[in-house]
Amino acid sequence: MTARADWRFLQPGGRLGHLVLLGSLPGMGESLLGAGAATRVSETLEDGANSVALLQGTDVTPSEAAQCMAPEGWLYWELNEPPTLRSARGTIGRATAQLRDCGLSVAGIWVVWPSFDRNQVYVPTEALAWFARTIHPTRTFEERWRGAALRLLARLGPASGAVITPCFAITATAGSSPGAPRPVLLTHGNERVIVLPFPPTRLFKVPRLPAFNGKTVGEQETLARIRGSLHPETARALPEPRGTVRYGEVVASVES
Repeated sequence: MTARADWRFLQPGGRLGHLVLLGSLPGMGESLLGAGAATRVSETLEDGANSVALLQGTDVTPSEAAQCMAPEGWLYWELNEPPTLRSARGTIGRATAQLRDCGLSVAGIWVVWPSFDRNQVYVPTEALAWFARTIHPTRTFEERWRGAALRLLARLGPASGAVITPCFAITATAGSSPGAPRPVLLTHGNERVIVLPFPPTRLFKVPRLPAFNGKTVGEQETLARIRGSLHPETARALPEPRGTVRYGEVVASVES
């Protein structure tokens, strides 16, 4: 399972059910089935879909996708625009209006950095200033000035993400979505992702595959033993294990 399918972790609960997957790379559907993330994958529009993913490159519109969604269904939609504030502002505004016009409720907007194919982080637009201050890279002059520009412009709204990437992702639901979680999502090696609720108070380490569930539980137990053997002042330097939670078919660890 590659990072290209990490968008699935934006779905609250991690259960895609019957997924209509459009614009995907070869093998992505089979990988999602193998990971237990979906119970069925269709690569054409089919009625009764619990989830629909419109990936970069598909020519299917949200209006067409909405017609095949089940009640309370979930939509993930990738947008790619030239990185200018004006074009991004217009694109996001038109996209959200289009979703509302076809009866969907916008759940969240993310900036995907640096691109959909090389994604390292999904940042909800309300967390852009935090991202610029904390984990945006500063290795090169270009990275530093883009991060500085993002810190200054983040207050202008979602379009400010165009300073660092042309890639935006929008999620929506066929029902209402009050209080839908909008976490920061970080790729983390080959085995798992980090889901960071915003504002950050704790983090979830989520395996990409159920095969890593045992390793996740073992890490929590080991961390608890190590902290328990240390002086309290020293133990504070280590993450605090907060147990595990189910996320679809995988077991995620919780740390603070």
